Amino acid sequence: MGYLTVMGVLFLILGLIISTQTKKHILAERSLLPVERQLNGLVALLKETQSKKAELEKQVTKLRQKERVINREALSEDRFKTLYQIAGLTTANGEGIIIKLEDRNTKKILKSTDLLDNDGLIHSDDLLKIVNELKAAGAKAIAINNQRLVTISEISTAGNSILVNQARLNPPYVIRAIGPIKMMISALKMRGGIVEYLEVFGIKVSIETKTNIKIPAYNKPLA
Repeated sequence: MGYLTVMGVLFLILGLIISTQTKKHILAERSLLPVERQLNGLVALLKETQSKKAELEKQVTKLRQKERVINREALSEDRFKTLYQIAGLTTANGEGIIIKLEDRNTKKILKSTDLLDNDGLIHSDDLLKIVNELKAAGAKAIAINNQRLVTISEISTAGNSILVNQARLNPPYVIRAIGPIKMMISALKMRGGIVEYLEVFGIKVSIETKTNIKIPAYNKPLA
């Protein structure tokens, strides 16, 4: 009886030990489950974030490329407009001066040749000299009797008239110029300059300053 009792007690104790260890193992596993789930959730969230980041970076790259294209197009458009303005193909506005030229009222008869004295008349060369002075003084746009001057414009004489851009003009000649007012006036009125030269022959020259002058675009064929 004593032996069996001892063995029974030992088996009971062993059972209790095994039961206790099993419960601890189960509790340990249960306590680890939330941590693993959280860890797995964080890993999944990290992967999703990295994927979204990569997608956003692609979108940013595309937007930057579009921005470069738009900037190039805008720059090209600005250059295009500037070239058109320089070429005189668009209307020009700005401060400048208006020059009015009128022939001398009376014409003198030369007794020796019986010809009209043309010294009191405005010639194409006179207009050309004025235009050159204005350009040298920084004029950005010039027109004679609303004929816009461009690089291919010609000023010539046809009988008693002057041709500008193949258009026949008659006096008075009104020259509009957009540019630095003081410099243009100084260039025209300098001692021994074109204005003084014309006034010697009785040609009337008046110069008016304007804060806003409108000069039409060149409207003739370019070829």
